[in-house]
Amino acid sequence: MAETPFVAVLTGDLIKSSQLSPDELETVRAQISEAFAELATWDSPTSPVVAGEVDFFRGDSWQAALEQARFALRAVLFLRAHLISQGLSDTRTAIGLGAVDHLDRELISRSSGEAFLLSGHALDKLSPKVNLTAAIARERDGQLHHWLPVVCQLCDSILNRWSRRQAEMMTLALHPADLTHEEISRQLGTSRQNVTATLDSAQGSVLEQVVQVFEKTFPNP
Repeated sequence: MAETPFVAVLTGDLIKSSQLSPDELETVRAQISEAFAELATWDSPTSPVVAGEVDFFRGDSWQAALEQARFALRAVLFLRAHLISQGLSDTRTAIGLGAVDHLDRELISRSSGEAFLLSGHALDKLSPKVNLTAAIARERDGQLHHWLPVVCQLCDSILNRWSRRQAEMMTLALHPADLTHEEISRQLGTSRQNVTATLDSAQGSVLEQVVQVFEKTFPNP
């Protein structure tokens, strides 16, 4: 397997999974897989976004790796928007940004390296009141290891207030193709004015600015 020098690893577990029936749990897992299949369509011809497929373990936990680390925050926001829009269980997620020693695209959980350790440890330490965090090695990027968790927590506080309709529109607004409100309205069969009002109430423009800064901070390798 080829090594990837810098990746984003996303590790998560489902919120209140003990309240889900086996069928409901399977449905949520299928929706997570569907979201990552959509993320894979963001690929450029020479640089895939997702490494392999999302991997599930321990029943309610999952892990995925992004070969384009810059998309990490956008991807997590998209995933959670997708789940919220379906009225399904939400997920706690930790982003680990760093190097890999071994990237197993057939079974991501068999991979190893800095990014995997950072992601796993960050999820283990995540407060029960917070559903999103990120970690990067201190020696790699100065003060970013202080700022990233705070930025993620602020994003999380916005997502926690979304309605299903807001989340549905945000799944389209978060697409890197930068769809216009007119294009979103055509896809959802509603008016442009309704899209604008709904995205404004979801703090869509604020989140897009945060995502863009994140992507400039971690450009393509």
